[in-house]
Amino acid sequence: MPAACVAIALLGKLFGLLMIDAGVQMDLTRTQAQELTLHTIADSVELMLQTHEHPAVLRNKVTSPGGVTGAGLLKWSMWRGFRGI
Repeated sequence: MPAACVAIALLGKLFGLLMIDAGVQMDLTRTQAQELTLHTIADSVELMLQTHEHPAVLRNKVTSPGGVTGAGLLKWSMWRGFRGI
């Protein structure tokens, strides 16, 4: 179990860093990308804590079939076989 806890903690940090880097690559300043990333993560956590719903249920509530978010998640899932979201 301790290894799983370390893995989750490290992956969470890595995911945040990747989000910031992606924002910078899309012409946000690093400060803007960091602020947007932190608010996005904080809001997501707050929503999960308030609703007690599984993240996949919440994702499905905000993802329109054929929409941009769904297309992005599909593209991401095809990237190196990533299936985590």
